[in-house]
Amino acid sequence: MLGRLVLMVVLMLSATPLSQPLAQAPAAVDPYTVRDIRVDATADNAEAARGNAVAQGQRLAFDRLIEALVPAGERGQVPDVSDQELARLILGYEVQEERTSPTRYLGTLSFAFSKTQVTDLLRQSGASFAAGTRSALLILPIFETGGGRVLWEEPNPWREAWYQIPAGGSVPTVLPFGDIADIRDVSTGQALSGDRDALMKLAKRYDADGAAVVSLSPRAGGEAQLTVRRIGPEGLGAMLVETVQLGDSATEAERLKPAVERTIALLDEEWRQDNLVQPGVETKVPVVVPIDSMARWVEIRRALDGASIVPRYEVLQLTRSMAAVDLFVNGTVESAEAALARRNLEFVSTYQGLVLKQFGQIMPFERTQPGVSPALTAPSWPSGDAPSAPAPGTPAPATGGVRSGG
Repeated sequence: MLGRLVLMVVLMLSATPLSQPLAQAPAAVDPYTVRDIRVDATADNAEAARGNAVAQGQRLAFDRLIEALVPAGERGQVPDVSDQELARLILGYEVQEERTSPTRYLGTLSFAFSKTQVTDLLRQSGASFAAGTRSALLILPIFETGGGRVLWEEPNPWREAWYQIPAGGSVPTVLPFGDIADIRDVSTGQALSGDRDALMKLAKRYDADGAAVVSLSPRAGGEAQLTVRRIGPEGLGAMLVETVQLGDSATEAERLKPAVERTIALLDEEWRQDNLVQPGVETKVPVVVPIDSMARWVEIRRALDGASIVPRYEVLQLTRSMAAVDLFVNGTVESAEAALARRNLEFVSTYQGLVLKQFGQIMPFERTQPGVSPALTAPSWPSGDAPSAPAPGTPAPATGGVRSGG
């Protein structure tokens, strides 16, 4: 009995890297709170130095907020703001750490911005911006060596780099322990194939809303192929593949740092695209949603509820087999199609109108002929399934309803 217990302890220790920090249960992050702003200011006295540092931090935090919310190509549309205007955008600040002297102030600050004030500014500028909370992702680093691909096995310098280098970025991340439970629930093969059930089970254990499988394959010339794929409640995301130039540091973790930073940048950009709002552009898109089970209908509505590009939708009619829905899109049909595809939803043009369904879901209607695109025509119903129209003034059924907000 004692021998079996000792063996179990040895296995658990060998499965968990000693340098690994404790995994913390992440929560959804408010995108309008900017943390870890480092400031360094001087003045004739300590109070004035602190004031200068806060003013410096406000400006740095605003710049970082715009970088997080606005696509790079549209940041030039955001107007410069005066110190007085900037103060109106900020709700308050918090000191994370500080050091003072009679004439100098060094610190790390957090700033909370007013969502209403910032979004009003961005809407007036005409720049697109991301809206919505940032949910945490569980990072699964897979490293390719001459002996194959490793996730939990040692050595895995790619995983070690994630443990040692602060990830930063807009999207909060959490790293797994790599203990026996993790090894049991998700194999390297399951992670590479995007086994949604297994990966979501593991993510849930760490209170994350999804996972990101990030693979790194070193190449000649100091380069590496980086592959990033996000898995969430809505399904599998697109597979992003890039070539990254690695560093030349003596330590392996520092050498792989550029790949960590590029991964975070890709996840940030994907979050922006998923939650992008285009001010001043609202398109009404009538669709038919085929329903083959209550679970399917719930999943589709959950995906729509999480799509900031669809701030509201109206369920006009609902039957056992389908729903007539008006989507109100902040942007074009094409931008909505791209954003909803990341939530495992697709538009399909049919003779009956535009169908919104999950990828892989059986099509109940025939597709259109080549070149025919009835995308913005009102959907019609197959014979025998059309619901009777409600009398004028009659509210929509309670099971339909309206969802508003971002």
